[in-house]
Amino acid sequence: MLRENFPGATHTRLAHSLGVYALSSKFISHFLSLGDLSTVEDQLEIDLCLAASLLHDLGHGPLSHFFE
Repeated sequence: MLRENFPGATHTRLAHSLGVYALSSKFISHFLSLGDLSTVEDQLEIDLCLAASLLHDLGHGPLSHFFE
């Protein structure tokens, strides 16, 4: 069903993880520009958030989302 709705989409784990990383980076930049991340202590917290977004599916096995 996904291929019918998005025929040109790439559905690899790498593409997904890089997409999540890119979106997280945009969210962080946006909220920093608004001053809404006043609780962020230092660059380490931002780096940890970006690392978590990049590695969030690391423990998933093959076809782990297939039956969801």
